Formats: sequence, C-alpha cells, structure tokens
Amino acid sequence: MCKVLKVSSSSYYHWVKNPISKKQKRDDFLLFKIKTTHIKSKETYGSPGITKELNMEGINVSQKTVARIMKNNNIKSRVKRKYKITTDSNHKYPISPNLLRQCFLTSRTNQVWVSDITYIQNR
Repeated sequence: MCKVLKVSSSSYYHWVKNPISKKQKRDDFLLFKIKTTHIKSKETYGSPGITKELNMEGINVSQKTVARIMKNNNIKSRVKRKYKITTDSNHKYPISPNLLRQCFLTSRTNQVWVSDITYIQNR
C-alpha cells in the first residue's frame, strides 16, 4: 500500500502510532467552539469578540490562537457598513448656474473647463 500511495513505510508507522496530537485535538475543539460562537453572533464577531466569549465560558485561549484558527478555516466577520451621506442637497448656499447645460462639444481646446467644487464652502 505504501508503494501505491508513494509514502515511506516509516511515515506510515509514525502516522499509525501518533494519529492526532494534543495540539490538533485542542484546535479541533476550539474550531467547534469558534464556529458555534460565530454563528451565535450572526457572523459579526471577529477574533476579539470570539476570544472574549470563549474566555467568559471558561475556555482559556488567546486572541492570536483564535485569529489563527479563524484564518486557517476561512471564518470572517461580516460587518454591515453604515451608509454615510456625503452630499448635503438641502443647504442655504447659492447654487451656481449651469452655463454648459451638458453640452461638452467645443470647436477648439481650452474653450471649456469643467470641475466639481461641491466640497468647497461658499461664504
């Protein structure tokens, strides 16, 4: 079987004698707890929030360990960004007239210049 799978016999016997390490068992346990906490938080918690929850449950784990396990298993927080209004259409400042009226065709260069200066406050 080792020849077919192209594995050395010493590697096979090492695998048979040492199937799962203590670290791997702990990581598997933590992965299960991280997934359940992540789902419970509606996938909004990142590694700091999950670490805090696990520590409150009595599971002593560092944020770096949680971040590593989350990264290796592609678990990410999904934060909905707040909509930010960038333009105030209801202002008291005078509005400049539209002299071009969307006609951008010219007969020569440097005849018409266009810019957007809505971010500059009129005084």
